[in-house]
Amino acid sequence: MPFIYIDNGNMVNRPYQSLRGPSIKQVSKGAPSAIVHKQDDPGAQQQKHPHGKPSAQQAVKQYTASEPDTLTRHRVRHADEIMSAPVITLDVTHDTPHLAWQKMQQHHIRHIPVVDQGKLVAMVCERDLLLHALNNKALPDSLDKIMIKQVHAALPDTDIHQLAHLMFDERIGSLPIVDAKRQVLGIVTRYDILKVMSAYGPMEYWA
Repeated sequence: MPFIYIDNGNMVNRPYQSLRGPSIKQVSKGAPSAIVHKQDDPGAQQQKHPHGKPSAQQAVKQYTASEPDTLTRHRVRHADEIMSAPVITLDVTHDTPHLAWQKMQQHHIRHIPVVDQGKLVAMVCERDLLLHALNNKALPDSLDKIMIKQVHAALPDTDIHQLAHLMFDERIGSLPIVDAKRQVLGIVTRYDILKVMSAYGPMEYWA
C-alpha cells in the first residue's frame, strides 16, 4: 500500500484509485501504443514536423547535448529520492496558528504537517490561515480550528508517477512522506515535482 489516509487522527483503509487512464506500464504487451511505437520505431526517429521543426527524438537529443557534461543523472523512482527533509512540524497540543504563520514566513514554506506524539494527524496550509485571517480579522486561537484533518500521506518507496497522480487527482499541494508508524520523514510539494522535471529533462521516470 503506497499511500496512507488519515481521518481525524486515525488511519483509515481507503485504497486510492487514480482518476486518470492507465499508464504505459499498465498497457499489455500486445496492445498498440502510439507513444511506445514512435519511440521504438527507427523510422519514426527520422521524421520531422511538417513545418520543418525537429522531431521529438531530435528535440530530446538537442536538449541533452545542451546540458553540462558535469551534470550527474540517475533514474528517479521513489518519493524518498525527491522529498524535502528534515521537515518543519507543529505539535497539535502545544503549538498555535501564530507559530505556524511564523514558521511559514521564516522557512518560506506553505504547508506544515501537524503531529501528535510524533505521528502525523493533520496539515496546516498558508491559504487556510490567510482565509481565516481575512474573514475573521485575526488568526484562530488553536490549530484545531484551522488544520486539515483528512490527510493523504505516502510511504518512502511510493512510485513517483503514482504520487504525482494522487496530487493531481486530489488537488493536493503537498504530500507528507511517513514511515509505517506515521512518523514524518519528509514532504513532497508541487515544486519538488517541477524541480525534478526541469532538472532531468526527458521524463524517463514516467515511463
